[in-house]
Amino acid sequence: MTYLDLSENSLTGSIPAEVESWTNVYYLNLHTNLLKGRISELRFLTSMAHLSLAHNLFAGSVPSWLGSMADMTELALGMNSFTGSIPSELGLLTNMTYLDLNKNSLTGVVPIELRSSTSMTQLLLAHNLFTGSFPSWLGSMTNMTDLMLSGNSLTGSLFSELGLLTSMIILNLNGNFLAGSIPTEVGLLTDLTNLDLGKNIMTGHMPTELGLLTALTKLGLNGNALSGSIPSELGLLSNMAEMNIFENALDGGVPSELGNLSNMHEFPEH
Repeated sequence: MTYLDLSENSLTGSIPAEVESWTNVYYLNLHTNLLKGRISELRFLTSMAHLSLAHNLFAGSVPSWLGSMADMTELALGMNSFTGSIPSELGLLTNMTYLDLNKNSLTGVVPIELRSSTSMTQLLLAHNLFTGSFPSWLGSMTNMTDLMLSGNSLTGSLFSELGLLTSMIILNLNGNFLAGSIPTEVGLLTDLTNLDLGKNIMTGHMPTELGLLTALTKLGLNGNALSGSIPSELGLLSNMAEMNIFENALDGGVPSELGNLSNMHEFPEH
């Protein structure tokens, strides 16, 4: 057997010890079940390229031996009860394109070793307990399309190198402690459809360069300390469906150009 998909059932119990003999399996999907315990029985499946254990009840630490699975391209451990830090050994998975650790109880910093996974397109680390500065090394991950770090306790500010991530489609940093201003280089991310920087402590003005993000359908800047006026350039965002900029320190009027946004269904004035 090389391929096994048992996802979206109601399987219970733990991973049986017998899986140690499945050394030829390269695809294992147990997503959305009621499985629990630890995952040490999988350490002998060294041919694994796709492993999805997301949306279960697994606990314990994310094991460092995952870094020995050199063929791994997609690893999904989100929506479990994993604790501890992300092992630096995951940086050995240089072919990895997708890493999902969303909605666990992981702590520590996002390890710099992950920058070795230069093929990474989706890095999903939202709703954990990560601390430390927003990782500056992310500026080298130029293939990234989805970056989700919302609901953590990251500090520091956004860096101008963010503008190098021109393949980015979803950038969600909502609910951290990010400070400083929104870099004007964000206007270079012209493939963005979802930009959410809400519920941080960002200051300064809304950059007019936001008007260059014509693919945007959702913009979240609410719950910061942004000042100045709403730039009229936002009226160029013809695909915009939802714009949240409430709970800031903005002044002036609502630009008439926003009347051009015929697809918008939410523009709260809290």
